[in-house]
Amino acid sequence: MTSRPDLDAVVSHITTYARREPWPSLRHGHLVAFLEPVLDEYGLDLEGVFHEVHRLGHLASMAGFLDESFLSREHGADRLNLIDDYLRRRGWHETPRACEYLQGIRNTPPTLFEVQDVAFGEWVDVRDRLAGGPVQRVGEYSASQTLQRWDCLVGRIVAPRGQRMFTGGVLSLTRDMATKIEEQYRRFGGAGWASAADRTLLQIWLRALLDAAGRPPPELHNTDGDPVLLARTRLRVASGAMEEVVRSLDRLDGWQREPGGLQEWAWWSGRNAQSSTVRGMARLEGGTLVVETNSRRRMERALVDLTAALGSLVTSAPTSYADPMRAVLEESERADVSEDPARNGLSSEESAAMAEVVRRAKDMHYRRALGEPIPMLGNRSPRQCRRSKLGRALLVDWLKEIENRELRDAARGGTAPYDMSWMWQELGIDRER
Repeated sequence: MTSRPDLDAVVSHITTYARREPWPSLRHGHLVAFLEPVLDEYGLDLEGVFHEVHRLGHLASMAGFLDESFLSREHGADRLNLIDDYLRRRGWHETPRACEYLQGIRNTPPTLFEVQDVAFGEWVDVRDRLAGGPVQRVGEYSASQTLQRWDCLVGRIVAPRGQRMFTGGVLSLTRDMATKIEEQYRRFGGAGWASAADRTLLQIWLRALLDAAGRPPPELHNTDGDPVLLARTRLRVASGAMEEVVRSLDRLDGWQREPGGLQEWAWWSGRNAQSSTVRGMARLEGGTLVVETNSRRRMERALVDLTAALGSLVTSAPTSYADPMRAVLEESERADVSEDPARNGLSSEESAAMAEVVRRAKDMHYRRALGEPIPMLGNRSPRQCRRSKLGRALLVDWLKEIENRELRDAARGGTAPYDMSWMWQELGIDRER
């Protein structure tokens, strides 16, 4: 972990120095040049966009990035630069490391990084998604406590006195935003990108932030076009009828027992599991048959099939429904609530049992997903995508997106992350992880 009091001090000093002319007027012109295209699109002025970004919780990041882009810029015919001017006049009372830190900002353009690995409280390994090159290990205490594998960010890495670190102006990105930046980079190419990198990166980030803030929650539909509702019904199995229920389910048309000797059956939309969709699942759990689907209509159809095949072997029960988008919002609202089992009224044994139930549910969910069409994969299944070079590239991005979300959910809830390594191995792309 790197101590930074001299670096924090030099940033404070140069910020105070920048209040002298001609820097305030040049800084205002810099802000207008960077932000005006976005302001025109969204009908905002400078004060309005800063207020909106503050409301969304990203003002410090944007301000830091804008300040560093201003520090690195040359202005006018004389190519005035604030860092050069400050170090020439005041650099004598800064530490050598602090001077090198400012020079690093001056000479290092921002780029797009993807996190490869994290050691909590120690370091972060990142890869430059634009220029490529080797993985860089950055000694960071605070960043290593918040970043997760496959996170994407825009920023600068400098190495004063040989100590590699992020500068203060870092913008966090979704993976979709990172892909848009890569596309823009390919369109610019070479020197054209270098001269406009910081402006382009900020504008892509800001547009995505403002778009997301004004976008209503997505409406989820399954492959039948039904609104997604997580449906569950528990059918009580008659006493002594368990073996007959198993035999009946094994014979039921459209339902196939899951491999591995489990008492779980998948309800497929067609006879070929590789080219059809799982409509629902049924599993024997204690003295009940638990039926799960992702829509009301699918549940109604599943119960018609099952009750017709099982008859008096099971007793009907009410169905519970859950809106996944509402669950996401409620989880977000509870994000600051402790997940300590003792504080939530659970013993350590109960907490472990609950974690195991969640793990098994995720195993089943992701195993089914390997054979289902995925919109992000062009409505092809992961198993189909692994057969082509383009498909494998899409598959890697899809798995990174899921794994990143699992890591973030675990960090927010204070639980162990779900281990997705088996999915990479199952699809034969674990070397590309």
